[in-house]
Formats: sequence, C-alpha cells, structure tokens
Amino acid sequence: MESKLKKKGTPPPRYDEAFKAGAVRMVTEQRREPKEGARDLGICIDILRSRLKGAGMQVGQVSRHNRDQQCIRKLEAELRSLRKRLCEKDEVIDILKKIRRHPVQTIEEKYRCVHTLHRQGTPVEQVCRVLEISRSGYYGWAQHNPCARERRNRALRRRWVELHQNYPALGSLCHLLQPEFGCSRKRVHRHLRLAGIVSGRHRAYKVTTNSRHSYPPAPNLLQRKFSFDQPNQAWVSDITYIPTAEGWLYLSIVKNLCTRKMVGYAFSERIDSSLTLEALHLAVRRCKPPKGLIFHSDRGVQYASGAFRECLKSYGIRQSMSRKGDPYDNAVAENFFSCLKCELIHLKQYPTRASAQADVFAYLEAFYNTVRPHSALGWLSPAQFEANLLPSCAA
Repeated sequence: MESKLKKKGTPPPRYDEAFKAGAVRMVTEQRREPKEGARDLGICIDILRSRLKGAGMQVGQVSRHNRDQQCIRKLEAELRSLRKRLCEKDEVIDILKKIRRHPVQTIEEKYRCVHTLHRQGTPVEQVCRVLEISRSGYYGWAQHNPCARERRNRALRRRWVELHQNYPALGSLCHLLQPEFGCSRKRVHRHLRLAGIVSGRHRAYKVTTNSRHSYPPAPNLLQRKFSFDQPNQAWVSDITYIPTAEGWLYLSIVKNLCTRKMVGYAFSERIDSSLTLEALHLAVRRCKPPKGLIFHSDRGVQYASGAFRECLKSYGIRQSMSRKGDPYDNAVAENFFSCLKCELIHLKQYPTRASAQADVFAYLEAFYNTVRPHSALGWLSPAQFEANLLPSCAA
C-alpha cells in the first residue's frame, strides 16, 4: 500500500533543456505531427505544445507546415515521374525517326531493323518495345544462320522494296529482278504477292498538241514502223506537261526507236518551238546522227513552225508527222509519257518547277535509260541493249 502511495505521489519527470530543444527540432525538422512526436518521445502533448509556442510556432502551424511539406514531396515525386516519362517519349520519338528509314512490314524486316539500330548504338530493348516484338525472338533470329537460299531471298526482298519505294507504280519489277538474281518469274511473283506489292497506276490525259495552224504538215514517213536494227535511223518526239504549285512545266523528249533510249529532252514553262529546238539540239550533240534520219512527231505548231523545219533541214534530217487526230502514229512517245506519269508524276506533288525538273531528270538519266527494262528490247534496259548492239554494229 505504501509503495502504491509512493508511486501515486511520484512527481512527473523533469526534462532538461537539451531534451526539450531536441523534441522541438525533431517535430519541425522531420516534419512530424506534434501528437506523433509526443507519443514517440513518451511526453505529454502539452509540454511539446508549450515548447513549440515558446519557439514561436503553434501546433496548428506545425501541422499545416508538415502537410505542405508532404504535398511538396508528393509533387516532386510526380515531377520526377513525368520527367522520366517525357525522357522515355523522347527516346521513342528518336527511335521512330530512325525506323522511318527502314522497311518494317514483316517480322523479318523488324528484326533486321533492330539489328541495324543496335549496331548504331540504340539499345535492343527500346527498339523491340517500339516495334512491339520480343527480345527473345530477335535474339533467336540473330543467332540463326540462314541458308544460301534464304540469304538470296533476303537480298531479293531488299532490292524490290527499294525499287518499289522509289517507283511504286513500276509494273516490270519481275523482269528487272529476274536476271539480277537468277530466279524464276514465279518465285519473284510469289515474294511480291506475299509482301502485298502491286503496281498502282493512275491514268489521265490532257491535250498539249495545237494542230490548228496554217503551217503545212510533213508526210508520214514512219508509217508506224517502230522497230529498227540500227540506232539513229528514226527518232520520235512529243511534248507533255507536269503540274506544279508554280504552274505547268513542259517537257519535250526525243527518243531513239532502235534502243528506246531518251537521247534528248528539254524543260520550259512555255510551250513553244524553242522547247522542241532545245531537245533536238541536245539529241544531235549526243548522237551525231547520219543524214537522212527520220524525225517523227505529231502535227503540233511547235514542230510545224518554220524555225523548227529549217533546223531539221540544216542537220539533214527528214521530217515525218502523224495523221491528224491519230495518237497511235506516235505510239512510242505517247507510251513513254504514260509510263512517266504513272511511275513518277502522278505519285507526287511538286512545290516548284525546279523540284519537278530535278525529279524528271533523275528518272530519265538514272533510271529509264540505265535500269528500267523494256519489253521491246527483250526486257533489257536501253543502256544494256545499246552495249550489246555496239559489238555487232562494229562487226
């Protein structure tokens, strides 16, 4: 009983100033609630409240301060998360820019794209995540050693994807790839069909010939004879238009009927005899034709003018013209313009005449004359046919 009385009469513990100051610092610096701090220290909340008041702070102020600090910490965490997501988005955008330069339609092409970008320093995991393929699938593909036929098929697919991207309306991919890879026509068609590649052609027609003039027409010397054994025996010529944002760009061409090569061409924003004269001069400078060559065209005023006739006469060239309203008399030139429009012009929108001229020049010199196969030449390009023809001409 005495012990209980002594215990009841025991005075409350006294805390030195260092302990009280430490309690205040703990609550304020660690951003704790005063009640929580008092409970952890085993002291009365009134003692802590009085010390906080002595430090110039109220319990409510400390609580609001702590809540503000918690809110700040939460916002800082959200900011760090947003920055991390933004960084990941930037990485995805950078990878997508790199992927745009690679075909990624099939799983094989996706694996090849991952392999190429990884060699350039991009992590495999990031590229696989963007392309939505598994890393294990890529590593299995990378460790696989393909057979010789599979390597040829891959090279074949890379080649026709490249050609189709540059000339999506080209209808002679099979004849272009068959001799290059030594494969059958069925094999080429099978791969094109599996890839979903078809020739998309768009046809349009606009009259550019003005035959309502007073100049006398020349006789039709060609008579639809479009095949010749020797070069520079007959040329055909015509004019077409190319739409641009700046207006029409006109193109005049001169084509060799033996080799189907484009030997002369000229561009102008005006359709007059100077356009056809410039194309003729270029063809003569390049080929130096013998006298008596047949130059065939339609009855347009650009070809019937006195200046053009005199120029042909000075070169010793005989002029030939189609019958009125009969485009089949100049079918070779008309067919070329159809190919040009379907394979190039109708697939693009040119902002300036200069951009259209550069594109058509590349088509003529870097593709049509050197690469594109022609059915009339046994599916050879004009350059290949001309190279095969020269030894026989020399003999």
